[in-house]
Amino acid sequence: MTEISNETSNAAAVDPIEQAESALLSHAVAADLDPAAVAAWLMAHPDFLQTHPDVLNALELQHASGSAVSLIERQVQALRTRNQGLEKQLRELVGFARENDKLSEGMHRLSLSLMDAEDREEIEHLVYESLRGYFQVEFVAVRIAPEAAHLDPFRRFFRESMPHCGIPDPQQMQWLFNEQAAEVQSVALIPLGDFGDFGLIALGSRDRNRYRAGVGVHFLTHLGALVTTSLRPCMMQCAQRGDGNDADTLLDSVANEDAH
Repeated sequence: MTEISNETSNAAAVDPIEQAESALLSHAVAADLDPAAVAAWLMAHPDFLQTHPDVLNALELQHASGSAVSLIERQVQALRTRNQGLEKQLRELVGFARENDKLSEGMHRLSLSLMDAEDREEIEHLVYESLRGYFQVEFVAVRIAPEAAHLDPFRRFFRESMPHCGIPDPQQMQWLFNEQAAEVQSVALIPLGDFGDFGLIALGSRDRNRYRAGVGVHFLTHLGALVTTSLRPCMMQCAQRGDGNDADTLLDSVANEDAH
């Protein structure tokens, strides 16, 4: 009776985790399982750890700090890291949405102002003040109907009548921004009229990446179209009076704009 009692007591004292580990090890050796096979089996039986909580609690993973953590703690850390990434993405999206709202509001205000403009000088002033004030652009140059010689260096950028962004050319910046030219590290050039025949708008920044090549030009394109539309009646009047630097070119440009 004593021997039977001792055997029963020893059996009851065996750690269930050790039993599970021993059984799993014996099975793995017998079946010649490799880690990939074990992982595949666990993936096929996702409820295994739920039905064997002792095994789950015994699992430990090496943390980046060097200390061991349980699987549950590791999962919590992974979820926390994932949530932080999602929160960052959400903040960025909210920031983009607010910036777009501000751009839309600014374009609306500028549109209303340009409706009452009577001549190109007033248009030039309104565009400049809006970009410097509401849009807070660091450097702004609005050149309407300049001499053709000044526009020639820019025409290669306007072959498709699209805005151009990138690193500025020092000589071009000198004409656009005068004594502030050396401070401009990136620039956006917006053509006005057909291939820039009405002139151009230049936006400059001290940030080399602000107007880097390849950035989206959706807002810049709409700005150019808005100002061009406002300028067309004024430019037609100037061309008919012969006030422009090249009346024939301006008339042709206005005709092309109307055709579009």
